[in-house]
Amino acid sequence: MGILSIVAISSACIADEPLIAIPVPAISFSLSDEPLPEDLLLSELHSEAPHLTPEPSLFPETAANDPALFESSPPESDTNSRILQLAIKVAPSVVSIRVWDEFGAELASGVGVLVSPSGIILTDAELLHPSLIADIDYITVRTGVGANFCVEEIIHHDLVSGIALLGVNASDLPYLKLDPTYDFSDHPDVTMVALHPSEGLSLNDATVVAGSTPATRDWLELSGTDSPGAIGSPIFSEDGHVIGLVALHVPLTKWVNFALPIDSAASSLAGGSRRGAQSLDAFRRTDYPTVRRDSKFLAAWEKMRAAQYRGAAVAFLDLTRRFPREASCWALLALASHENGDNSEAAACARMAVALNPTIGFHWKNFAALAPSNDDATSADSSVLRDSLEAATEGLPRDWRSWLALAEVYVRALQFETAERALRQVVSLHADSGEALYLLAYSQGKLGKYQQAQLTIERSVRIRPRHTESWYLMGLLYTETHQPEFAAEAFEKVVTLNPNHPHAWINLSRAWNAAGNSTKALLAFRKYQDIAR
Repeated sequence: MGILSIVAISSACIADEPLIAIPVPAISFSLSDEPLPEDLLLSELHSEAPHLTPEPSLFPETAANDPALFESSPPESDTNSRILQLAIKVAPSVVSIRVWDEFGAELASGVGVLVSPSGIILTDAELLHPSLIADIDYITVRTGVGANFCVEEIIHHDLVSGIALLGVNASDLPYLKLDPTYDFSDHPDVTMVALHPSEGLSLNDATVVAGSTPATRDWLELSGTDSPGAIGSPIFSEDGHVIGLVALHVPLTKWVNFALPIDSAASSLAGGSRRGAQSLDAFRRTDYPTVRRDSKFLAAWEKMRAAQYRGAAVAFLDLTRRFPREASCWALLALASHENGDNSEAAACARMAVALNPTIGFHWKNFAALAPSNDDATSADSSVLRDSLEAATEGLPRDWRSWLALAEVYVRALQFETAERALRQVVSLHADSGEALYLLAYSQGKLGKYQQAQLTIERSVRIRPRHTESWYLMGLLYTETHQPEFAAEAFEKVVTLNPNHPHAWINLSRAWNAAGNSTKALLAFRKYQDIAR
């Protein structure tokens, strides 16, 4: 099965010699190091609760009667003035939604928008996830001008389109129009309702692009530089029309939301009818189809186990259409696409899986293996990789490969203390990892822990006696602790394994010179000159 490697880097030597460079090795990080986690995936299917962050007060009480409810900077620029004017227009129609059980415990929370004067609220179907339905006792709504309502009926709830329409008993409410004709390809710059953990809701600019792969073509990818939106957050055009809805959030430092176009909601609202509406009591008895019971899922699963990846990819693609909120379908489609060589599709599907269920370490591990690589430790791609691997190790605390890949990210970023802790975790899980011991010795050397580093690198070379750079690092460590004879032995081993290693020859010359053997020092120096020419 295919292997994805995290790109290697080179760092300056411990002794800061310009001629010495210690390469950090490329660590193979595979999507398929272990068998498919059958128990994990099958136990997850359709039993996962929505991953919505409860927000005690999306609309603070102190702001209830403030017409400029949304956080907004003073109008010092055209952008701030535009956002402020839009906020004044949309704030009365944006609502916070909270879902409660019979004991008063909050099950989920999110955002919605009034789309009819008669109290119809548009939000994302995930707020009423099938795993929660039986426990829902009541749903409360608070508008942008402080009015409070209880949801009386569920007008529409569709897990395929992702649209939910809730009804409250009210009239003449401020509402916003939908624009299903909006062209995101011509006008990708939009404004969204964002969520600040401490400040509540705000309006922020964002950019929307349509999904670029067959599996994600019906989704919108929403990104920005400010806070991400909450589940159900509306997306606005310049004139304040609702053009999309935040559905999923990838919890990374560099955030990305998946959003839904408004087409399905517009169709459901056509004519303004509440035909087919259910009371909460009736809605609680709804029986939704699940992947666990679906024969096509089981057939697709068997194709994966038999390594029939093309057939499996076709089958799982169909399943993501029918069960678009099932993380396992997306995760398995990512694996099948990767094995078929379609890494763009694989990466997109892996991202969908972590957005749907960010508590599963297996999804994060796959996503990390498919995340873009960049040698620049300060790049956005690097932060995505770091965040993904940290989530993978949290979900899979005994997966040494995820810890090893995470440690390399820390080494790239020159975070040697954090790298050392991660590498000790690797060694505790897999004592014979020569790669981990090499990186641990390297990190310890960078931290000035030379004696610990020497003991560590000695373990590494016993495991990998032909690994040139381990012997080279050993030579540098002995040089740093003023043991030139031992340093010379290590450098001799390097040039035996790789006679064209110029840094080893020059350091061998220096070691013999420090040991008082000028003849051997001169011979090594001449060899260095021959190679360097």
